[in-house]
Amino acid sequence: MKSISALIGNAFLLALASTTLPDVCAADPLPSAMSGLWIVENPGARRAGGGDWSIRIDKTTADGSFEGKISFNGQNCHGVDMPMKGSYNGTDLVIEVPNLGACGASTATLKRTGGEHLFEGGMSHNPRIREYLDAK
Repeated sequence: MKSISALIGNAFLLALASTTLPDVCAADPLPSAMSGLWIVENPGARRAGGGDWSIRIDKTTADGSFEGKISFNGQNCHGVDMPMKGSYNGTDLVIEVPNLGACGASTATLKRTGGEHLFEGGMSHNPRIREYLDAK
């Protein structure tokens, strides 16, 4: 009787671990190329600003840091294949851009959401900007 109870208990623990541990222990890998939209949240404005942007990760390290290129399409801030670096810890994605056209240096901080978009966040040079990224 004890062996059946132990077997059922072990099967329960195995089933529980297989449904909960991957979300907690294993971070999904960061896609090597992502693109998305950015939107200026400007209540009361006649016209909302926005555009598209993308990143390409060319080099990664074991600690989660990476280097690559960013393209950003905006009225004032824009550029194609500009150098960027960043880090990813399984949840938080930080992208540092030394020169974002007229806007200068900026940092995007996004979180993996598991919702409509893969990542959501904003830019340091304008707190009203919301950004979204999805795998290409």
